[in-house]
Amino acid sequence: MVDTESWTGTYSVHDSPSGNYQHESNGILELRGAIDFTGAVKPTIYIWDRFELQDDDYALMEVSTSSDGGRTWTPWTVFYQKTGAAVTTSSWDRRQTGQLDMSAYIGRLVKIRFRLYAERGSDVADGWYIDDIAVLDRNGIEPVFTLPFNETADILNDYWVFDETWARYETFRALGSGSALGPGAWTGQYYQDVNTNRAFDSGELRGTRMDPEIDFNWGSGGPGAEVGLDGVVNHFLVRWTRTINVFDLPTTYQIETRSDDGIRVFVDGVSVINAWSDRGYNTNNPDTATVTLDPGPHTIVVEYYERTSSARVRVDFGITTMVFTDSPDGDYVHNNDMSMTLEGIIDLRGSNFPALTFWHTRQLGAGDRAHIEISTDEGYTWTSLANRTGTSSLWTQERIDLRSYRNSRIKIRFRLDARSDTRVGDGWYIDDIQIAD
Repeated sequence: MVDTESWTGTYSVHDSPSGNYQHESNGILELRGAIDFTGAVKPTIYIWDRFELQDDDYALMEVSTSSDGGRTWTPWTVFYQKTGAAVTTSSWDRRQTGQLDMSAYIGRLVKIRFRLYAERGSDVADGWYIDDIAVLDRNGIEPVFTLPFNETADILNDYWVFDETWARYETFRALGSGSALGPGAWTGQYYQDVNTNRAFDSGELRGTRMDPEIDFNWGSGGPGAEVGLDGVVNHFLVRWTRTINVFDLPTTYQIETRSDDGIRVFVDGVSVINAWSDRGYNTNNPDTATVTLDPGPHTIVVEYYERTSSARVRVDFGITTMVFTDSPDGDYVHNNDMSMTLEGIIDLRGSNFPALTFWHTRQLGAGDRAHIEISTDEGYTWTSLANRTGTSSLWTQERIDLRSYRNSRIKIRFRLDARSDTRVGDGWYIDDIQIAD
């Protein structure tokens, strides 16, 4: 045992506590006694580990079983293995060991051992650290979720197993004024301010359009013929209206507006921003308001006017909220390969058009990847659904079609693989995970 590395507590077990393991070593850690799998339904072995191996070296977990009360034992069989430098990870990760379920061992005595095999290549490394070995029957322990499955980090559900630094984290989440606010769009009513009184006179309405967001830079031009303002570049107004639906819990929004010229915002008929005056575009000094909305529908109205010269307007919403992230304390660490794994099963059987959606933003180093993965064998093997690289500073919604799995029971996980390049980034932020039909 060593006290220099551990997942929980003070100690972990390590094949080479004095430094790198030796070439031609074949170190074994074997459980004293055996585990009785009689009566088990879903026996599972979990370990937490991290390792640094060289090519041609192996980290092996092996089992031997007896069906006659321990009088005879099967030869040792490899149950879990990691091989070579490519699998090195500096992060502590939970492993659900094995490549298939353990139903073949039910009713037997089972012995387990861990073996570092380094008898081939001459290069050596720091080796294998193991902690928190657990053998349990998952039957009746893991929840089974029916559709729709909804998860927001604002609610502490304990649905996930977090490797290394994955955690729930409070942050400001910029939403913009588009699809992140939910279904729907802004109904824009466009007026020509003929009498230049900056008022929405009914006789001056020229056109209506559905605008997905409020972010326009018309410059010295104007909204154009589509809304009945062909050739109108000065003295016009716009009133945008949309409904925001708040679910489950009261939500506090921060609203920011930037405009040239005036702007004002009403929430459920109450004025929250009033900058109704001529001015230049306030890039670095936005108008702000903070509003808390109870569950239910809420009407937002934004009014804007342009006097003369340049015309530009932008509205942004944001919330301070809990999200999931791999790096709550700054940049993630190179060589980490860590996951956020659903501790439970989602039953897609009987669905027609199941899909996974979630909101995320990321800043990843060169070569690092954010993986979305699925398991149909309760977590023993994983298949990639999608992966993302690079940086996306805005919160965007991903949608992944799950129709290929609609007759399955699935698990999902989000995995950051940062082993490709030494350059790192701020990491991956995720919220509002949903699987629905």
